[in-house]
Amino acid sequence: EVAEELESEEPARPLEDWEGPQARRRVTDTGRSMNVGSVEWSVAEKTAQPRNRLEAVVWAKEAEIDRLRDRYPLPMLLVKVKGAAADPDMKPRGFLDKLRVAVGKAGGIQIISELKKSHPFKGVIRPDYNVEALSKTFEGAGAAALSVCVDNRFFGGSYEDLTAARGATSLPVISSDFVLYPYQIYQARSAGADALRLTSAALPSSDLIYFHKIIAAQGMDPVVVCSSLTEAEEVLEALHGSNQTVKAMVLSGRDYTDFNASPERVVGMLKSGRGQKLKDRLQEDGALLLSEGGIRTKEQLDMLYDAGVEAAIVGEALLRASDAEVMFSELVG
Repeated sequence: EVAEELESEEPARPLEDWEGPQARRRVTDTGRSMNVGSVEWSVAEKTAQPRNRLEAVVWAKEAEIDRLRDRYPLPMLLVKVKGAAADPDMKPRGFLDKLRVAVGKAGGIQIISELKKSHPFKGVIRPDYNVEALSKTFEGAGAAALSVCVDNRFFGGSYEDLTAARGATSLPVISSDFVLYPYQIYQARSAGADALRLTSAALPSSDLIYFHKIIAAQGMDPVVVCSSLTEAEEVLEALHGSNQTVKAMVLSGRDYTDFNASPERVVGMLKSGRGQKLKDRLQEDGALLLSEGGIRTKEQLDMLYDAGVEAAIVGEALLRASDAEVMFSELVG
């Protein structure tokens, strides 16, 4: 089980200089430790404990995918991917293109509705979780896209949820998971994903670059999630160094040390000198700037929009509401 008490990693001050936590990968078959890019591999000991909650999730995800690949090897999965490619109903819907159109037409921030049954450390969010019904509700309310959590252990989700959300609406769908292996990219495409989250703190730059190429080859759009300006700058440098650019970046208000979230964190980062430079670089690349984490009110959305955010991923505020459609209306005003 994931340890509840984790070593504290206090962010440095000022906020714009905070680097954010990194997730080590856990080795289970050797006693060595090594560094790969920005990711440190830890000594394989039964007594090893995660340093932060992101690391706890990453270790669990590694073990999960290792077991899954044994039961359902990659060649079998690739057959399923080819089947999806041949199915007109599974054709990628162009997440970024559609979001750019929505942003261009809007007079304010766009909402991407997040679908998840549970929170990793808070438990069940919505007991009557019905993916199809919620997806239709959010589409009718005006969501620009959907983000579906497919992790089961921490978020109570599945790839079946993603397929169901896609089938219930015409909206583009992001597959939301902690992606550590190419295997997960193919899982997402076979389920009908149009875009895929990549959490920069969980990936070395070499994987980030490689995964961008695989995602593009599958006709999907990569969405990079960063929780600090340092992470965001490193992502830009890594992709530019490989003659690629960021397509969409989520500047998250979530502190992955403890998974607490606040949109005010994002506003603070974006209004700093480094934040303005980041926005300028994203604009030069033609990239969309998104945000997420702890968004509960229209005032917070307006604050993010004023800081330069074009679209926001909103989950718990909508999912905890007794009437998700009414809550959506309140958020957009």
